[in-house]
Amino acid sequence: MNIDAVKLNDMLLSLEQLVSRYDTFTIDVMGELKQICRGLHPALCRRIYVSVRGLLTPKPKAYEGLFIAVSGIDKSGKETQCFNPANLEGVVSIQSLLKSYGYRVYAISLPSYGSLLGSLVGAYLGKSDIGYKVTLAGRIDENLAWILWSLDRGQYVVKVSSWLMSKRVAILAKRWTESNLAYQAAKGVDPYRILRFERNVPQPKLTLVIDIPVEEVLRRAEKPDLYEQNIGYLEEVRRMYFNLIEKGLIGSSMIINGLGRPEDVNRRLRAVLSHVLARVQP
Repeated sequence: MNIDAVKLNDMLLSLEQLVSRYDTFTIDVMGELKQICRGLHPALCRRIYVSVRGLLTPKPKAYEGLFIAVSGIDKSGKETQCFNPANLEGVVSIQSLLKSYGYRVYAISLPSYGSLLGSLVGAYLGKSDIGYKVTLAGRIDENLAWILWSLDRGQYVVKVSSWLMSKRVAILAKRWTESNLAYQAAKGVDPYRILRFERNVPQPKLTLVIDIPVEEVLRRAEKPDLYEQNIGYLEEVRRMYFNLIEKGLIGSSMIINGLGRPEDVNRRLRAVLSHVLARVQP
Protein backbone atom coordinates (compact mmCIF):
# COMPACT_ATOMS: atom_id res chain seq x y z
CA MET A 1 0.00 0.00 0.00
CA ASN A 2 1.55 3.29 -1.11
CA ILE A 3 0.61 6.32 0.98
CA ASP A 4 1.43 9.89 0.09
CA ALA A 5 2.91 11.58 3.17
CA VAL A 6 1.47 14.98 2.22
CA LYS A 7 -2.06 13.55 2.19
CA LEU A 8 -1.33 11.67 5.39
CA ASN A 9 -0.14 14.85 7.11
CA ASP A 10 -3.33 16.66 6.07
CA MET A 11 -5.39 13.75 7.37
CA LEU A 12 -3.59 13.63 10.73
CA LEU A 13 -4.04 17.36 11.29
CA SER A 14 -7.74 17.14 10.37
CA LEU A 15 -8.21 14.15 12.70
CA GLU A 16 -6.68 16.02 15.63
CA GLN A 17 -9.04 18.93 15.02
CA LEU A 18 -12.01 16.58 14.62
CA VAL A 19 -11.38 14.65 17.84
CA SER A 20 -10.87 17.93 19.71
CA ARG A 21 -14.19 19.38 18.52
CA TYR A 22 -16.49 16.48 19.32
CA ASP A 23 -17.24 14.73 22.60
CA THR A 24 -18.93 11.65 21.09
CA PHE A 25 -19.04 9.77 17.82
CA THR A 26 -22.00 11.19 15.87
CA ILE A 27 -23.35 11.16 12.33
CA ASP A 28 -21.61 14.52 11.83
CA VAL A 29 -18.30 12.90 12.74
CA MET A 30 -18.97 10.15 10.20
CA GLY A 31 -19.60 12.77 7.51
CA GLU A 32 -16.40 14.65 8.29
CA LEU A 33 -14.38 11.42 8.38
CA LYS A 34 -15.60 10.62 4.89
CA GLN A 35 -14.21 13.92 3.67
CA ILE A 36 -10.97 13.63 5.65
CA CYS A 37 -10.22 10.15 4.28
CA ARG A 38 -11.03 11.01 0.67
CA GLY A 39 -8.26 9.77 -1.61
CA LEU A 40 -6.84 7.30 0.91
CA HIS A 41 -6.99 3.52 0.59
CA PRO A 42 -10.46 2.19 1.63
CA ALA A 43 -8.92 -0.34 4.05
CA LEU A 44 -7.06 2.45 5.84
CA CYS A 45 -10.23 4.56 5.98
CA ARG A 46 -12.11 1.69 7.63
CA ARG A 47 -9.48 1.30 10.35
CA ILE A 48 -9.40 5.06 10.98
CA TYR A 49 -13.17 4.96 11.39
CA VAL A 50 -12.83 2.23 14.06
CA SER A 51 -10.07 4.15 15.85
CA VAL A 52 -11.86 7.50 15.89
CA ARG A 53 -15.01 5.78 17.11
CA GLY A 54 -12.97 4.46 20.05
CA LEU A 55 -11.33 7.82 20.72
CA LEU A 56 -14.77 9.46 20.85
CA THR A 57 -16.44 6.82 23.01
CA PRO A 58 -16.60 8.15 26.59
CA LYS A 59 -14.58 5.90 28.88
CA PRO A 60 -16.11 4.26 31.96
CA LYS A 61 -15.96 6.44 35.06
CA ALA A 62 -14.82 3.33 36.96
CA TYR A 63 -13.96 -0.21 36.01
CA GLU A 64 -13.72 -3.52 37.83
CA GLY A 65 -10.89 -5.23 35.94
CA LEU A 66 -7.14 -4.94 36.43
CA PHE A 67 -5.16 -2.95 33.86
CA ILE A 68 -1.35 -3.14 33.86
CA ALA A 69 1.02 -1.53 31.36
CA VAL A 70 4.71 -2.29 30.96
CA SER A 71 6.78 0.48 29.46
CA GLY A 72 10.31 1.80 29.04
CA ILE A 73 12.71 2.83 26.30
CA ASP A 74 13.49 0.52 23.39
CA LYS A 75 15.11 -2.84 24.17
CA SER A 76 14.42 -2.57 27.89
CA GLY A 77 12.98 -6.10 27.94
CA LYS A 78 9.25 -5.38 27.82
CA GLU A 79 8.40 -8.21 25.40
CA THR A 80 10.37 -10.79 27.39
CA GLN A 81 8.87 -9.80 30.72
CA CYS A 82 5.30 -9.50 29.43
CA PHE A 83 5.11 -12.64 27.30
CA ASN A 84 8.47 -14.51 27.34
CA PRO A 85 8.09 -15.59 23.69
CA ALA A 86 11.51 -17.30 23.73
CA ASN A 87 10.54 -19.38 26.80
CA LEU A 88 13.61 -18.26 28.70
CA GLU A 89 14.35 -20.40 31.74
CA GLY A 90 13.69 -18.67 35.03
CA VAL A 91 11.35 -16.06 33.51
CA VAL A 92 7.68 -16.23 34.49
CA SER A 93 5.89 -13.90 32.11
CA ILE A 94 3.56 -11.30 33.59
CA GLN A 95 0.82 -12.81 31.44
CA SER A 96 1.36 -16.23 33.07
CA LEU A 97 1.57 -14.69 36.53
CA LEU A 98 -1.77 -12.93 36.06
CA LYS A 99 -3.37 -16.18 34.89
CA SER A 100 -2.04 -17.97 37.97
CA TYR A 101 -3.96 -15.46 40.10
CA GLY A 102 -7.20 -16.40 38.35
CA TYR A 103 -7.46 -13.60 35.79
CA ARG A 104 -8.65 -13.96 32.22
CA VAL A 105 -5.88 -12.04 30.49
CA TYR A 106 -6.20 -9.88 27.38
CA ALA A 107 -2.79 -8.92 26.00
CA ILE A 108 -2.08 -5.91 23.79
CA SER A 109 1.36 -5.22 22.32
CA LEU A 110 1.90 -1.76 20.85
CA PRO A 111 2.67 -0.67 18.24
CA SER A 112 0.53 -3.48 16.80
CA TYR A 113 2.68 -4.02 13.73
CA GLY A 114 0.37 -6.80 12.53
CA SER A 115 -2.46 -4.31 12.02
CA LEU A 116 -2.78 -1.71 9.28
CA LEU A 117 -2.59 1.26 11.66
CA GLY A 118 0.34 -0.29 13.49
CA SER A 119 2.05 -0.90 10.15
CA LEU A 120 1.86 2.84 9.50
CA VAL A 121 3.90 3.36 12.66
CA GLY A 122 6.32 0.67 11.50
CA ALA A 123 6.72 2.31 8.10
CA TYR A 124 7.45 5.65 9.76
CA LEU A 125 10.11 3.99 11.94
CA GLY A 126 11.64 2.19 8.96
CA LYS A 127 10.80 -1.32 10.15
CA SER A 128 10.63 -4.18 7.64
CA ASP A 129 8.94 -6.84 9.81
CA ILE A 130 5.42 -5.39 9.73
CA GLY A 131 2.13 -7.07 8.87
CA TYR A 132 1.12 -4.83 5.96
CA LYS A 133 3.45 -3.64 3.25
CA VAL A 134 3.17 0.12 3.62
CA THR A 135 5.34 2.52 1.65
CA LEU A 136 5.40 6.19 2.58
CA ALA A 137 6.08 8.63 -0.25
CA GLY A 138 7.55 11.67 1.46
CA ARG A 139 8.07 12.62 5.09
CA ILE A 140 5.54 12.68 7.91
CA ASP A 141 5.56 15.91 9.93
CA GLU A 142 7.14 15.14 13.34
CA ASN A 143 4.65 17.49 14.96
CA LEU A 144 1.86 15.17 13.75
CA ALA A 145 3.50 11.73 13.76
CA TRP A 146 2.40 11.05 17.37
CA ILE A 147 -1.18 10.73 16.10
CA LEU A 148 -0.17 7.49 14.34
CA TRP A 149 0.51 5.89 17.74
CA SER A 150 -2.74 7.28 19.16
CA LEU A 151 -4.74 5.90 16.22
CA ASP A 152 -3.13 2.49 16.68
CA ARG A 153 -4.22 2.54 20.34
CA GLY A 154 -7.64 3.95 19.49
CA GLN A 155 -8.67 0.82 17.62
CA TYR A 156 -8.60 -1.12 20.93
CA VAL A 157 -10.46 1.37 23.13
CA VAL A 158 -14.01 0.03 22.79
CA LYS A 159 -12.86 -3.53 23.51
CA VAL A 160 -10.68 -2.45 26.43
CA SER A 161 -13.56 -0.53 28.02
CA SER A 162 -15.78 -3.59 27.63
CA TRP A 163 -13.20 -6.04 29.02
CA LEU A 164 -12.59 -3.90 32.08
CA MET A 165 -16.21 -4.20 33.18
CA SER A 166 -15.42 -7.68 34.55
CA LYS A 167 -13.56 -8.00 37.85
CA ARG A 168 -11.96 -11.27 36.74
CA VAL A 169 -10.29 -9.70 33.71
CA ALA A 170 -6.75 -8.34 33.50
CA ILE A 171 -5.45 -6.33 30.56
CA LEU A 172 -1.71 -6.45 30.00
CA ALA A 173 -0.41 -3.79 27.63
CA LYS A 174 3.13 -3.61 26.36
CA ARG A 175 3.25 0.17 26.02
CA TRP A 176 0.24 2.44 26.33
CA THR A 177 -0.36 6.19 26.38
CA GLU A 178 2.65 6.81 28.63
CA SER A 179 5.02 5.61 25.91
CA ASN A 180 3.58 8.07 23.40
CA LEU A 181 3.90 10.85 25.96
CA ALA A 182 7.58 10.11 26.69
CA TYR A 183 8.70 9.60 23.10
CA GLN A 184 6.85 12.59 21.70
CA ALA A 185 7.58 14.97 24.59
CA ALA A 186 11.25 14.22 23.87
CA LYS A 187 10.61 15.77 20.43
CA GLY A 188 8.93 18.83 21.89
CA VAL A 189 5.29 17.76 21.50
CA ASP A 190 3.16 19.03 24.37
CA PRO A 191 2.04 16.00 26.46
CA TYR A 192 -1.30 17.69 27.16
CA ARG A 193 -1.99 17.74 23.45
CA ILE A 194 -1.69 13.94 23.37
CA LEU A 195 -3.72 13.56 26.58
CA ARG A 196 -6.48 15.67 25.06
CA PHE A 197 -6.57 13.48 21.96
CA GLU A 198 -6.58 10.30 24.10
CA ARG A 199 -8.90 11.63 26.82
CA ASN A 200 -11.34 8.72 26.38
CA VAL A 201 -8.65 6.02 26.44
CA PRO A 202 -8.86 3.95 29.68
CA GLN A 203 -5.59 4.19 31.57
CA PRO A 204 -3.75 1.48 33.59
CA LYS A 205 -4.13 1.10 37.32
CA LEU A 206 -0.40 0.38 37.39
CA THR A 207 2.39 1.19 34.95
CA LEU A 208 5.72 -0.61 35.33
CA VAL A 209 8.60 1.26 33.68
CA ILE A 210 11.62 -0.95 33.03
CA ASP A 211 14.62 1.35 33.13
CA ILE A 212 17.96 0.76 31.39
CA PRO A 213 20.78 3.11 30.35
CA VAL A 214 20.78 4.09 26.67
CA GLU A 215 24.14 2.40 26.11
CA GLU A 216 22.40 -0.89 26.85
CA VAL A 217 19.92 -0.22 24.02
CA LEU A 218 22.76 0.01 21.53
CA ARG A 219 24.24 -3.23 22.83
CA ARG A 220 20.93 -5.12 22.53
CA ALA A 221 19.62 -3.72 19.22
CA GLU A 222 20.50 -5.97 16.26
CA LYS A 223 18.65 -3.93 13.62
CA PRO A 224 18.09 -0.51 15.20
CA ASP A 225 15.09 1.44 13.90
CA LEU A 226 14.73 5.21 13.52
CA TYR A 227 14.58 5.77 17.29
CA GLU A 228 16.99 3.08 18.44
CA GLN A 229 19.90 4.48 16.46
CA ASN A 230 19.64 7.96 17.98
CA ILE A 231 21.37 7.83 21.37
CA GLY A 232 20.78 11.51 22.18
CA TYR A 233 17.07 11.18 21.50
CA LEU A 234 16.73 8.05 23.63
CA GLU A 235 18.53 9.81 26.50
CA GLU A 236 15.84 12.49 26.33
CA VAL A 237 13.06 9.88 26.17
CA ARG A 238 14.45 8.21 29.29
CA ARG A 239 14.59 11.57 31.04
CA MET A 240 11.00 12.24 29.98
CA TYR A 241 9.76 9.04 31.62
CA PHE A 242 11.10 10.27 34.96
CA ASN A 243 9.79 13.78 34.31
CA LEU A 244 6.27 12.60 33.45
CA ILE A 245 6.14 10.33 36.49
CA GLU A 246 7.26 13.22 38.71
CA LYS A 247 4.51 15.42 37.24
CA GLY A 248 1.89 12.72 37.80
CA LEU A 249 1.04 12.41 34.11
CA ILE A 250 1.59 8.64 34.03
CA GLY A 251 -0.57 7.85 37.05
CA SER A 252 0.29 5.06 39.50
CA SER A 253 3.70 3.79 38.37
CA MET A 254 6.85 2.06 39.51
CA ILE A 255 10.35 2.10 38.02
CA ILE A 256 12.04 -1.29 37.79
CA ASN A 257 15.79 -1.74 37.30
CA GLY A 258 16.12 -3.47 33.91
CA LEU A 259 19.82 -4.33 34.10
CA GLY A 260 21.07 -7.86 34.63
CA ARG A 261 19.88 -11.23 33.38
CA PRO A 262 16.23 -11.52 32.25
CA GLU A 263 15.51 -13.79 35.22
CA ASP A 264 16.92 -11.18 37.62
CA VAL A 265 14.68 -8.47 36.17
CA ASN A 266 11.80 -10.93 36.28
CA ARG A 267 12.27 -11.53 40.00
CA ARG A 268 12.08 -7.78 40.65
CA LEU A 269 8.90 -7.46 38.61
CA ARG A 270 7.26 -10.46 40.23
CA ALA A 271 8.06 -9.14 43.70
CA VAL A 272 6.23 -5.91 42.90
CA LEU A 273 3.32 -7.58 41.14
CA SER A 274 2.81 -10.25 43.78
CA HIS A 275 2.40 -7.52 46.38
CA VAL A 276 -0.10 -5.66 44.16
CA LEU A 277 -2.06 -8.78 43.17
CA ALA A 278 -2.39 -9.96 46.76
CA ARG A 279 -4.44 -6.80 47.43
CA VAL A 280 -6.70 -6.96 44.36
CA GLN A 281 -7.71 -10.60 44.08
CA PRO A 282 -10.54 -11.16 41.55
